Amino acid sequence: MESMNLWNKVCKTNPAYTKGYTGKGGFNGTAICAQKQRKNATEQFGVFGIGWGVEREAFEVIKIGENVNYHILAYTANLYFNFDGKKGNVLLASDISLFNQVNEYVDGKPTGKKLYRQNNDIYKKIRTDALTKGLSELGFNSDIFEGKFDYNKYVQEMKKEFKEPDPDQLPIKQQEKLITDYDLAMSDCSTIKELKEVHEKSDMPMKYFSPENKIVVSNTMNSHKSRVSKGGK
Repeated sequence: MESMNLWNKVCKTNPAYTKGYTGKGGFNGTAICAQKQRKNATEQFGVFGIGWGVEREAFEVIKIGENVNYHILAYTANLYFNFDGKKGNVLLASDISLFNQVNEYVDGKPTGKKLYRQNNDIYKKIRTDALTKGLSELGFNSDIFEGKFDYNKYVQEMKKEFKEPDPDQLPIKQQEKLITDYDLAMSDCSTIKELKEVHEKSDMPMKYFSPENKIVVSNTMNSHKSRVSKGGK
């Protein structure tokens, strides 16, 4: 679907650019590297400030009662972008506590009392949080927000998908072509001796194969050994 073009381009996340975190109430989640996300947006929309950007930023301190635990900084802005010749806009919004609650220590020992300390870099934090959430509405790193990173199997699949190819390896298609030719040559053998001769003549460049294809070659040889041992052709 045309409406899913952008989403499908940016929805998957490279685990190398994520980290786990613990939020309020002990919630465990996965965070995406904000700078990597900005880079991905630039790849899709163009230079920041030209093809995409943030405008009409507004900050407001909100105090609910006298307890500083309920004093927050609220933020709103507009995310604009250009995609496929069309301009789009996404409302950005976030809030952050002005103070953090920490344990009091005296002579290195906890007193059991709580202290409130001013939250550091609150403007940077709130802008980053709002942008990450805004880009997620366009599909960026959707798999994290869909909860897929809660499952190790999915994370391993993404590690494999985003794995950088070994510069010393042969191109995958070339490896597959060599394996196919190897299998066909083995298919004409009817004895273990013939299999060994074909294997030696093939001179398979195993050190330039991926770990997965090295296993394929080994399994191919074992399969044909089993075949001829049983008298198959």
